[in-house]
Amino acid sequence: MKRIVFILFWGCMLFFQVVSAQNPMSVDSLSQIITNTKQDTIKFNALLKLSTLRASDSIECKKLTNKALFLGKKLGKKYEAKVMHTIARNYKENKQFRKALTAINKAYYFSEKYKLLYEMGACYYSKGQIYFDLKNIDSSLFYHKKALEIYKIINNPKYISSSLNSIGLMHWRHGKLDSANNYYKKSLEIRKNLNDDDALSTVYNNLGALNWGLNNYNSALDYFLKALEITRKIKNKKRIVLITNNIGLIYQEWGQFQKALSYHIEAAELAQKINYSVGSTYSHINIGACYKEKKEYNKAIESFELALIEYLSETKAETVIGIALIYRHLGETYILQKKYDKAINYLNNSIKEASKVNSMQHIAVAHQLLGKAFFLKKAYTNALIQSEIALKLGTENNYKEIAKASALVLSEIYEIQKDFRNSLKYYKLSNTLKDSIFNEKKGKQIAEMQAKYETRKQLQQITLQKSELAKKTAEIKQKINQQKMLYAGLFFISTIVLLIYISNIKMKNAKSKISLQKKELEKANNLLIELSEFKETLTAMIVHDLKNPLNIISNTTNIPQIKEPVSRMYNLVMNILDIQKFQSSKMKISFEDINLTTTINAAYQQIQFLVEQKNIELTNRVTSELNIFADQEKLERVLINLFHNAAKYTPNNGKITISTKIIHENKIKLLLHNTGEIIPENEINNIFSKFGQYKPIKDSFSASTGLGLTFCKMAMNAMQEEIGVESSIESGTTFWISLQKSNTNSEITNNLVERKEKEELNFSVNETKLLESFKKELNKYEIYEISNLKTIIEQAKQNPSKKIIFWANELENSILVMNEARYNELRKLN
Repeated sequence: MKRIVFILFWGCMLFFQVVSAQNPMSVDSLSQIITNTKQDTIKFNALLKLSTLRASDSIECKKLTNKALFLGKKLGKKYEAKVMHTIARNYKENKQFRKALTAINKAYYFSEKYKLLYEMGACYYSKGQIYFDLKNIDSSLFYHKKALEIYKIINNPKYISSSLNSIGLMHWRHGKLDSANNYYKKSLEIRKNLNDDDALSTVYNNLGALNWGLNNYNSALDYFLKALEITRKIKNKKRIVLITNNIGLIYQEWGQFQKALSYHIEAAELAQKINYSVGSTYSHINIGACYKEKKEYNKAIESFELALIEYLSETKAETVIGIALIYRHLGETYILQKKYDKAINYLNNSIKEASKVNSMQHIAVAHQLLGKAFFLKKAYTNALIQSEIALKLGTENNYKEIAKASALVLSEIYEIQKDFRNSLKYYKLSNTLKDSIFNEKKGKQIAEMQAKYETRKQLQQITLQKSELAKKTAEIKQKINQQKMLYAGLFFISTIVLLIYISNIKMKNAKSKISLQKKELEKANNLLIELSEFKETLTAMIVHDLKNPLNIISNTTNIPQIKEPVSRMYNLVMNILDIQKFQSSKMKISFEDINLTTTINAAYQQIQFLVEQKNIELTNRVTSELNIFADQEKLERVLINLFHNAAKYTPNNGKITISTKIIHENKIKLLLHNTGEIIPENEINNIFSKFGQYKPIKDSFSASTGLGLTFCKMAMNAMQEEIGVESSIESGTTFWISLQKSNTNSEITNNLVERKEKEELNFSVNETKLLESFKKELNKYEIYEISNLKTIIEQAKQNPSKKIIFWANELENSILVMNEARYNELRKLN
């Protein structure tokens, strides 16, 4: 794990909050315009600008927007939408997000009604920003993509770039750094053409931060330096402070702490000069980190305490995570000084602060360091508790460095306690994580070196081609001039001969160029083949390393929320490995007599959690005595993929049905029918191809890669069987596979768990009255206002009535999976 990943992310995120230039018009000047101007359009715009400046004064703001709305109805169609849009932005600035959504929906209604494309795009963009503030990243991404579609239709480069930038941020927040990098690069190309220096410096800084996160430190430094050059040009001193700190962080990664320190000190001095407290605090944290690495612990503590004083003087909620970070740094520094009691005190405070904003990474690091401090203090029981918490958080959130360090401490504790079995277990886990981290970093470094080599090579080729082209152009011009002078006095026939001669020369040159280009293309193609083989080999190495730890996690936990997604990840890893084996003809098929019901039950257990979470009704019509002749392991994984596919595309409260159909005496079809979305006929041939999906779903339960059906197709072909899909509006979607019947029969209990019918509860009079009071409280909030709903649910769970507790648990489950139909049913008043 990176030592200070939050600092860089926090510094980059500040760019979205820094206002590059204040509105040049003051409140007084706008008021004068409103009073004196006779032009309605100018007065209308002045009213909206003034309402934005007065957004904190809700009464005055409402008066101004009401006047603008009255004037907008007089001016024409688009002005009503513009007023509602401004009202939404004002609510957003005051963090009244529910009212902001209501206003933006009204603005969109007017925009769509009058077909005002620009205003529709602006509404989608603002809605994306509101959902981002609500921390609903999926909805934010959806509306920013909608805005991008509109801006592309009206061909507005500025807003296309802004939408690409926002989409990049959403992918970043999802941890998809490669995708975010691609969107930022697209935004960057547009910004270059627009000559928008302020926005350009922001994009360069974002790209620097992303490449920092991808371990591409050279690229990150290039982007930061470009951002700094532009920012100095536009004289944005606050942003200069932040970028200068980011450059220092790169040198920290390279271990050049003295050089990093010079950048952080330069930033701190500028921040103090312009009275920029946020930048000053950021700089002092980084200065302390440098001194800590240089083992100058007293100076490090002095810098951290200075940053803490500046943070504690602030009252904003954003400073909580910064305080948690400083406490963590102080704790780590006191560990290095062997002052373990002080370290433990600061680390506990770090956990307390980070818990206020649920920052899992900071909580995990603090627990890991607490485990280390207690271990060094020889308080082994406390060290064991803290290290196990850190390992659990590290594993759940893919913080490999934290998990590795915690596993190593656990191994040493168990060794001291003479529990050598557990000691060996955690030592092996630590080594597995260490190898995984090494392979991941090595792969990224190799990819970066390869990309740089290719770029340099292409630039050299372009330079050479330009030189040759200029030389050939000069030669051709010289020959043409000579030919004109030589043949100027010749008769018409001589001119014809000359033209034929010139034509032949051009044809020879063309043939020569074609031959040369052919050789260059062959060379480039061979290089691409080598790169493809390298990529496949690297992918196989990484995926193979993931297989064992995923299998261990899956077999050592019975928690459905952990076991199901881990099993799904393990199935994905096996799909990738088996697809590679199929493609290289290395996959072996072992046929045997197996019971179909047993295989179905085994496959269903892997996705049962997803089916239950979505409240899907599942019906199994397969007879228990049916035996087939197939490869059991391959068939079970085919069924897991088909079950998961059906559950993924079946909506909440939908239905899945499993049945068989006789083809002829020794052949049957196994059918999986679901009530999900229909697959268009032109998409059916694509869904079995590698990475092919129809409308990919990306959520916490159903995200996929498009490899599952590819594996199914290859596995069924290897068993000399068929797979297909039928989809229509009338009958729904059915995936089927053909299977060979076996001559043997056996009685197997069909224990496939189907969805339980809703439990009917008969409440007493007192219970009914109490339940109605809870429901009235629930109806004050929407389903996404989880914190308020959770408070009411927890109150209900405190009631001694088992029926009311059951009702509260059902309600909580419907919120977790966003099953709005079930949620509305449970909170409905009698």
